[in-house]
Amino acid sequence: MSIYGAQAVVPKLDAGGSNFWNWDAAITLYAQIHDATEVLTGEKPRPSSPSYTDLIDEPELLEGTALDPANDEHIELMSKRKIFDDSRQSINNSIIKSAERPRLNLDLSCKR
Repeated sequence: MSIYGAQAVVPKLDAGGSNFWNWDAAITLYAQIHDATEVLTGEKPRPSSPSYTDLIDEPELLEGTALDPANDEHIELMSKRKIFDDSRQSINNSIIKSAERPRLNLDLSCKR
């Protein structure tokens, strides 16, 4: 189940309101997952824009003039650095992709 599938998380509210407490708990949890609780409390009309906090900073550059391509330790160091850089970029891309997913749009107005 995807956390972005509202129909899988939030039950449909019965016309008579008999399942209101289940619905209310589910919609609150769904808003918390999407960091949109301010919408439910009325503090904001829409959720905040995506945030890119927790990105892994780019490390300092390696001093390439001191590295010897014939030295096994230096080759291993460059290999580990490449693996780290690739992993860091992959993690950052995942964070950015998650932050850019469509935000929760709730219509909480009462229609009669």
